[in-house]
Amino acid sequence: MSKLAIITGGIRGIGAAVSIALKEQGYDVVANYEQNHQLAEEFSKKHGIKTVSWNVADFEDCITQDAMMHKMELLQWRQLIDVNLSSCFNMCKSVIDNMRNNQFGRIISISSINAQAGQIGQTNYSASKAGIIGFTKALARESASKGITVNCVAPGYIDTDMMKTIPITVLETIINSTPVKRLGSPEEVARAVMFLIDDKSGFITGETLSINVMAFLIANLIFGIFSGLGIKNIKGYALGGRNFATSTIVATIAATWIGGSNFSITIAETHKQGIFFLACSLAEAVSFWLIAYFYAPRMGEFLGKLSVADAMHDIYQSRYVRGIIAIFSTVPAVGRVAMQFLVLQAILNLWLVHTVIGVLFRADHNIVDLNADNVIQYVMDHYLHYGFKGIFVVGIMSMVMSTADSYINSSAVLLSYDFPKALGIEINEKKQLQLARFCSLFVGMLALSVSLFAENLLALLLSVYSFYMPIVTVPFTLAIFGFRTISRALLISMAVGFVTVVYFELFSDEYHIISGIPGTLVSLIFLIGSHYILREKGGWVGIKDQEQFDAVMLEKKQRRNCFVRFVKNFSLVKFCQNNTPNEERIFVYFGLFCIVAIFSNAYSLPRYLQEQYSSILDPIYYSVLILSTTFIIYPLWSKNFKNKVFISILWNIAIFYNLAFSSTFIVIISQFDQMQLTILMASLIVVGILMRWQVAILTIISGTIVSIWCYKIYVDVNFLPQNIGTLQFKITYSILLVTAMLIAFFKPKQERDQLIQDKAEHLDLKIQDQGEMLEKALKLKHEFLANLEHEGNTPISTIVGMTDLLESNYDGFVA
Repeated sequence: MSKLAIITGGIRGIGAAVSIALKEQGYDVVANYEQNHQLAEEFSKKHGIKTVSWNVADFEDCITQDAMMHKMELLQWRQLIDVNLSSCFNMCKSVIDNMRNNQFGRIISISSINAQAGQIGQTNYSASKAGIIGFTKALARESASKGITVNCVAPGYIDTDMMKTIPITVLETIINSTPVKRLGSPEEVARAVMFLIDDKSGFITGETLSINVMAFLIANLIFGIFSGLGIKNIKGYALGGRNFATSTIVATIAATWIGGSNFSITIAETHKQGIFFLACSLAEAVSFWLIAYFYAPRMGEFLGKLSVADAMHDIYQSRYVRGIIAIFSTVPAVGRVAMQFLVLQAILNLWLVHTVIGVLFRADHNIVDLNADNVIQYVMDHYLHYGFKGIFVVGIMSMVMSTADSYINSSAVLLSYDFPKALGIEINEKKQLQLARFCSLFVGMLALSVSLFAENLLALLLSVYSFYMPIVTVPFTLAIFGFRTISRALLISMAVGFVTVVYFELFSDEYHIISGIPGTLVSLIFLIGSHYILREKGGWVGIKDQEQFDAVMLEKKQRRNCFVRFVKNFSLVKFCQNNTPNEERIFVYFGLFCIVAIFSNAYSLPRYLQEQYSSILDPIYYSVLILSTTFIIYPLWSKNFKNKVFISILWNIAIFYNLAFSSTFIVIISQFDQMQLTILMASLIVVGILMRWQVAILTIISGTIVSIWCYKIYVDVNFLPQNIGTLQFKITYSILLVTAMLIAFFKPKQERDQLIQDKAEHLDLKIQDQGEMLEKALKLKHEFLANLEHEGNTPISTIVGMTDLLESNYDGFVA
């Protein structure tokens, strides 16, 4: 059956390029024009495309009528809205019934980058093009079940006749602002339209394809280049001078460990295997605990080493061991980088096809029918809303780039620092740094090649680590726990482990086992067995840096004892007092904020919701107002009520009820209306300001749980389960956002305030001690002055008495 394509404005610019592309694909094309009959006739003869003249907007087709808003005439506004937006309705209204009857259709509208970014002097144009995006999303939802997809393309600056009217100086500025330093071509936009029209794109609907730039990647590239300019040697390349803030280290380690590949694997495999994969994934959490409590305290002797190969060389003094470990440590690095490339490819493909990486499901699809590789798309579609999709994608790309950078960096150090030393090649620092950069490029290209042939992320992950664990993990783990042997036993275990992995890789279909498991076990058995059978020196000699290990263990013991004492001596009253401010003005400010928040909620909540839930909302409003007013008049309280115990308990209850519970409950009732969500975010941030961050997180989570529980019980039991997925996801990412802000911004501030308070208390004690010493000194001074006359006269009296005695007996002495 032939397919008909109707292109409005189809004889010039982007419309002409789309018309020609569709004609070449065998479509029966009808190109609309309004006035230029000569151009239409020439276009029809040249390309064999039927041209028809009609005015889709019933107004003169003025592409733009620019004017600043305060100078814009109403006619200018109406003409642009009619031409760009009303015409969209007119065309779709004319064809939608036939499309619904045929159970097939493709509607693609041309919007603009100015619909998303806005443009000075084009309020009417930007509004009309933005309206097309909203029109597209709404019509897509209405028509998805009928086999009709509705999308739009939002081009940036394209080389059309309209661009030729722009002054050359302005045009040069526009071109220089684009990373590719040129205008887009109509043919490039046409290819995007052809993609959306294709039968294979029936999965994509309601989306806006932005033909624009990848600023995030470009910014990363620029910052990456500049950050590497100060590196002078291989240690700086590997460790960055160890000049990192703790928050930077934690964020980098977390992003690298999670990685885009781990994120994708977890989502895809959980959808595919369900609880079985999640149960296995719990082992990763256990591994964190094992590393923190058993591995890290014993690694003091390895601090300062550039790599695992460097550390193992110090133990075994064998360049063969160093070279083998350098090579096989590079294998998982290449594999992990390849996995990041696969995830990056998927993300960029989604970015190319959708504005903010979102794919809307057809109405007749169900999540059970999802391909595991498309789960991320489904999550972004159904659980991430406008504004959060971009953050979600940037987060994934940050993990991807952080992980890829870390593994490329580590493998480059192994190949440029350890491998040459294993070969007995000595090179100076400058050439070593150049070699490291070349190795980074080599590893990246090798990983890119691997990614072209890899199909499954989990399979690739298991394969590369199957070779790594028997050869690197086994001997290094034993070394951490104090096992020493000579290189002969180690080389035997490496060889046997490698052969075992290769054997099970070749016959994996027969044994149905991950090759790394038998390889690791065999390597462990042969390493320990070879050591004792060959009667090598060493064995379980213990860790080298025992002093640091003992210090760490002592600190852990002290922390455990402190925690036990805290639990035994826990007092709810004391806990509340520690979270209560000492200044009266804070109570007043808190009350004022709560009143503003509750009035904002009350007046912004739709009237029908107010009436529907008045039986539960009215008590919340009145109780919040009473509590808030109570704190506003706190300075007027009598001394009996200003009891520390009473105010501390009331303070914590008020924060929980007014800010955490009430705000969340109203947001749930409003189905996450933007105004209520904004008030909730502000309220939760205030919780973080007024309380310690640990208590704030506990208050927010408990308030959310209680609000959901109350909603289920007292409001509408049958309504929540139908929307619980979307609702819980919204609540989850809201809590995560606020929690991250609390930890990122308020935790350091509160720790700094706590440190200042501790210092102040220490200085107060010091001043108190000095005061006591001064009082003792003054007392001693007064005693001394009081006894001065007596003590001073005593020796004088003795001398005078002696003088009188000598004088009285002088004659006797002379005689």
